[in-house]
Amino acid sequence: MTDMEHDTKPYKIQIVDPEVAHRIELGRELSSAGYEVSDAATCKTAMKQYKSGKVPDMTISELRFNEKMDGFELMKYVKGNHPTTKFLVLTHFADLKNALVSKKFGAEDFVSKPYDIGELIRYIERIRRD
Repeated sequence: MTDMEHDTKPYKIQIVDPEVAHRIELGRELSSAGYEVSDAATCKTAMKQYKSGKVPDMTISELRFNEKMDGFELMKYVKGNHPTTKFLVLTHFADLKNALVSKKFGAEDFVSKPYDIGELIRYIERIRRD
């Protein structure tokens, strides 16, 4: 039995990504793995979800969006207002600078796209236990 099967309430993960296909695919994969998934196409929408009381256990976010706000600003908001919420960056823009800035702002991990779903779930479970 996994740690998740021992928990009575599902682990809530918010996916924030401008690519609808990616949100749907990742959401389906994580739901199949037993997580409760919500999503947002923009950082602004993700913040509205937080402000309405829908605070996930973890946010998985892209860094770049077609809006003024980016994943770093979302990360600063989440870590500043909900410090127990875990933050995982999952991005097409994986480079050393973005990884270092993500860590500075409090991201628990930084993963590049494309990703292996089994590996991503292992990262999620490790972050969850920490």
